[in-house]
Amino acid sequence: MTWAAVMPMFAALLDRPVARIGELAADGRRFDRQAIAEIADVWDNNTFPLFSTVAQSPGVVA
Repeated sequence: MTWAAVMPMFAALLDRPVARIGELAADGRRFDRQAIAEIADVWDNNTFPLFSTVAQSPGVVA
C-alpha cells in the first residue's frame, strides 16, 4: 500500500473523534462531559504515536 493511499485513512482516524465530540457538545442541554473527556483522552494519548509512526515511515506500508 502506498503512502498516498494510507494518508486518507490516518486523516479519517483523526477526523472521526473530533466530529463525535462536536456532536456531543452541540446541544448544551444534552452535553455529555464524560463521553467528551473519554474521547479526547483516547485521541490525545494516540495522536503522538500516530504522528511518530507517520514521520518514520519509509513511504510504503507492507
